[in-house]
Amino acid sequence: MIIMGNAELLSGHSEMWRTVIDDLREARKLGPGLPISCYNHPWYVKYVTEPEMIPLVSPDGESYHFLLLSVANQALGGCLRPCSKRLDCGHSCPQKVN
Repeated sequence: MIIMGNAELLSGHSEMWRTVIDDLREARKLGPGLPISCYNHPWYVKYVTEPEMIPLVSPDGESYHFLLLSVANQALGGCLRPCSKRLDCGHSCPQKVN
């Protein structure tokens, strides 16, 4: 499950959210943003903190699909790093991952 929002604001205005945020913080499950990663470069993680960042971090044509680290069984999206897969001709793919 992913909860998006301002943790400090939520915990400052609600006892229930203060408990939830404290539990998440204690379990080290509170992150700086939405972690996204390319299926070809799973170690290259970027944290999205604003919706406008998604096409900058993980461009995919007109739609912005991305791989959530918590849903690692689907390979969608890409990244800005070189693909580097071997082509049939033997060269490395020069394109960005898509």
